[in-house]
Amino acid sequence: MQTSLSRPHVWRCFPVCTAAVRALGASIALLALVLPAQALDTAIPFDGGDVSRGILGPGTGVIVGFVDSGVNSAHPFLTGNDSLGQPRLVAQANFVTSEPANTGADVYGHGTAVAGVALGNDTINAIPFSGMAPDARYVNARVLDSTNSFATTDWVVNGLQFALANNADVINLSLVLNATQSDGNTQLDNLIDYIVDTRGVFVSTAAGNFGNAQPPHGIGAARNGFTMGALTANYSRVAPFSDAGATSDLRSKPNMVAPGDTITTANINFASGPLVANWTGTSFSSPQAAGMAAQLIDYGRDHSLSTDTRVLRAVMMNSAAKTLDNDGSAWAHTDTLALDNQQGAGRLDAVAAANQYIAGRFDPGTVPNTGWSLHDILGINNPSTTLEKFSLASTPSLGSYIDATLVWNRHIRWSDNGIPGVIDPADSFLVDNGNSPQDNLNLALFRDGVQVAQSVSSADTVENIHFLVSQAGNYELRVSRAFGFDPGETYSLAWHSVAVPEPAALALAAAALVSLPLLLRRRRQGRFSR
Repeated sequence: MQTSLSRPHVWRCFPVCTAAVRALGASIALLALVLPAQALDTAIPFDGGDVSRGILGPGTGVIVGFVDSGVNSAHPFLTGNDSLGQPRLVAQANFVTSEPANTGADVYGHGTAVAGVALGNDTINAIPFSGMAPDARYVNARVLDSTNSFATTDWVVNGLQFALANNADVINLSLVLNATQSDGNTQLDNLIDYIVDTRGVFVSTAAGNFGNAQPPHGIGAARNGFTMGALTANYSRVAPFSDAGATSDLRSKPNMVAPGDTITTANINFASGPLVANWTGTSFSSPQAAGMAAQLIDYGRDHSLSTDTRVLRAVMMNSAAKTLDNDGSAWAHTDTLALDNQQGAGRLDAVAAANQYIAGRFDPGTVPNTGWSLHDILGINNPSTTLEKFSLASTPSLGSYIDATLVWNRHIRWSDNGIPGVIDPADSFLVDNGNSPQDNLNLALFRDGVQVAQSVSSADTVENIHFLVSQAGNYELRVSRAFGFDPGETYSLAWHSVAVPEPAALALAAAALVSLPLLLRRRRQGRFSR
């Protein structure tokens, strides 16, 4: 168990010179075909987050916990009430014991910038400037000091408890341990797994900025956490600073990627300067996933759909759009490593995630070609008897892809050694060996009764299939349980079949990518150095 480290800290997030918002141009609208031209930075329209807000909702009634350097709740992006008349700031506290006079105020600016990406809600010069979930509320747990570091993991543990105590539905952790441990077994990794599995909170984490040659460190390596890597400034490929898997225990991380280079978001110094500033790092990819989760929860609550974290993770990963690794390589995986080492399932596609989610829940049997399931697989250590089948009702068209993503949890036991009923640094979070700590589920695709694809990682809690349909037939997804201790395991499976884009659409998207760097150069007022 890890209780503290010698001066662990978050990475520097490369603030770029502040810049007043500029006209955001039309190239992003062309790329996504239907997206408005203005929103928080060009990143949110690129994700499709502004369009998905209209489909799913802006996060109304959802509470997001930011465990970070604090949040300036006076910033126009983050102040005031939500559409229900409730204060957007739910609660705030400072857990940095070396700076006890602080009440939660953001001194460095990192937490305010992160919160702006997820929840920003304002208009500048009549231009809507909104984050992924601009109507969500938030909890401010300050755990990073004035140098944007934490001297002990105790601060982070206490901040997570504060977010839970104030009913956070989603928690964003844009910070990482300096130690290179990537097996997902630090105290904070285990705590994140516990929070997701037992408390039902979606936890989005940043992969880290140590480069493609290093896997996500502790926090970003948590199995049940949703780890986000970053794209380059023109959104064309994975950024060179973004950590990449596999982890030391051969798991797929990150889960997905999103824009993270030169993100325009809330400026801590807005009282004496522009409302916005540019930041770079996977810190700013993570809140895009947190905001996406808030949108899904908003819709799910209004339409009586499950908001189980397994469902949210499966839906988001299965709807991801494939992009390029940093060296230009296409998305790739193997039977035993479910996701691409650099981009995970691909880049965040908010509109596709919305369509995947609203397709609805289905139990095993004959199912439509798009949907998801939340189901219990019963039986122990016998794939032939634990088999669950999802038969696609329609034959996918030739040249389309069948995508399927299977997600389940690792189970962690909380040993309450400190204040009773309160998560604190004295507590331990241990792999629950007495109650199936981590099952091994497998996923396979069959055509006319013959297996044509499989995902069979023995270490991960995700399996993924991305299959090009080259022959007609009856297609069926099969989930099996290869290993487990207790009588059953709850899993979520999301699936869809998607046609390959028409050549004209691909040409239009390529033209948009060519024009995007020009747009971004006009928006910037300077460069950063790493």
